[in-house]
Amino acid sequence: MTDGNGVLKAIDEAIKDAATPTWGRAILLAWRDDHVKLAQHLGWHSRLASGAAKVGVSVASALALIVVLWLLSGRLPSVFAP
Repeated sequence: MTDGNGVLKAIDEAIKDAATPTWGRAILLAWRDDHVKLAQHLGWHSRLASGAAKVGVSVASALALIVVLWLLSGRLPSVFAP
């Protein structure tokens, strides 16, 4: 996992710091685990969204092609005729 904002580095440094109390280390470890899990979950969402976008573009393209073929097949005069 990439740590683009430096949160994991800061948490790791705080855990290793001698001034951090024992109870604080437990909280920092839980916070670190939550940060890692959240980053993994958001990565899953971005992979899912890119796939969904491809499906959406494919469906929209297919619908546009159907409409164009319908218009070119002789329906254009009947649609716009008085």
